[in-house]
Amino acid sequence: MTTISPEGNESKFDKEIDKKIVGIILAAGESKRFNGLKQCANLRGKTLLAHVITQALNSNLDEIVLVLGHEKDKIIDSLGDLIKDKRIMTIENTNYFQGMSTSLKTGLQAAHEQSDAVMFILGDQPKVTTELINELLTAYKQSNGQLCAPVIKAQKAHKAHEETRTGHPVIIGHKLYPELMKITGDIGAREIVRKNIEYAKLVELEDNSSQFQINTQDDLRKYIQEL
Repeated sequence: MTTISPEGNESKFDKEIDKKIVGIILAAGESKRFNGLKQCANLRGKTLLAHVITQALNSNLDEIVLVLGHEKDKIIDSLGDLIKDKRIMTIENTNYFQGMSTSLKTGLQAAHEQSDAVMFILGDQPKVTTELINELLTAYKQSNGQLCAPVIKAQKAHKAHEETRTGHPVIIGHKLYPELMKITGDIGAREIVRKNIEYAKLVELEDNSSQFQINTQDDLRKYIQEL
């Protein structure tokens, strides 16, 4: 992995030397395509969400906000002692059925006061590793910007009219929080990323394996076979 950024553009924002970054794990959805409670899917003795949380806990994130909604009590029970870690704050999004934007804003409101930036982590991407999280954290802390995201090497824009396709996790600094609070519907932070991409620190990946999401039972079977 290598870090890249448009030359000179990061100066739009002031560099912050000591940045406290809070991870926000988004796991409030209904998993309609999965035909079951995706967060509790068994990955050889550990649930999908537990796997994602573990990767985040092993990273250099300062704290973690876990956003739950649909069937939150069952999910909490499935996490066992993992949910008792002092670095985790569990928040309920009662409006989860209105789309992912509500979970982003719920998590952001919980992390706002104690964070210089937040990292949004999807609860259904088991291939996002501690190493990738730390790579992004390092890149962001060394940058002048308010945005950091992974980008697949083959999908990086090479011409002015092309659009760089970024992935997850994504780090967004506090100066962009007001923009995040304005988003609505079933979208994540991609619009904020798109609008500010020229000022972003990008971490270039060789392939897109980390971006694999478990959306269906077939996805789950595929991942277990790979394990």
